[in-house]
Amino acid sequence: MIHLRLVVPGERTDAVVALLLKRVDVANVMHLPGASLRPIGDLVQCDVAREATDELLAQLHSLGVDAGGSIAVETLDMLVSQHPEAAEQSGHEEAADSVVWESVEASAANEVRDGWMFHAFLTLGIALAAISVKLDGHHRHCGDGGQP
Repeated sequence: MIHLRLVVPGERTDAVVALLLKRVDVANVMHLPGASLRPIGDLVQCDVAREATDELLAQLHSLGVDAGGSIAVETLDMLVSQHPEAAEQSGHEEAADSVVWESVEASAANEVRDGWMFHAFLTLGIALAAISVKLDGHHRHCGDGGQP
């Protein structure tokens, strides 16, 4: 399961809550009006089946939640509940293998730095590749194992 913490601008809250409540793969929907102070808005939280997270995030983006508020995504290691509707009744079979692609993209963007060290290693890698190609071509051209 994935936990979403949404800061929703007040004018979008009704649409967001309605979206969450109509989905069978979402559980534990909470709405705390006016709870967010920066940015100003309502706090909405829910738990969503992992395999449905990307689709739900796209719908939240289309509602403009991230434009005037924010979306935080957390992975739940365990959820103890007597309400099985979120994961079991969603009809998704591949829960354990599901990847939240937006999370992967955000993680990759945070890990990649475009600094001088990156360019130094890139240049070194290109130089080594060019030397390798040149030596391989020389060995093939001579036909005797590289002896001129």
